[in-house]
Amino acid sequence: DYGKVDGLTVKKAKKQYPNLFKSWKKGIDVKFPNGENTNQVFNRLLSFLRDLSKTLNESHINRVSIFTHNGI
Repeated sequence: DYGKVDGLTVKKAKKQYPNLFKSWKKGIDVKFPNGENTNQVFNRLLSFLRDLSKTLNESHINRVSIFTHNGI
């Protein structure tokens, strides 16, 4: 979740949220304003995969395709 940065170009995001980019350069996993950080996205992904696994097992489905974007 990119929060307030969603839809902005990188140039505009850097101008509006310079501390976000400064923190990333220091290796700090900060959240997007009103959004998520990498760790939160990873935890949301794990939750989804656990739920999916349970559903697939209960339904006796043994194949699934998952399509994601760059963040995953």
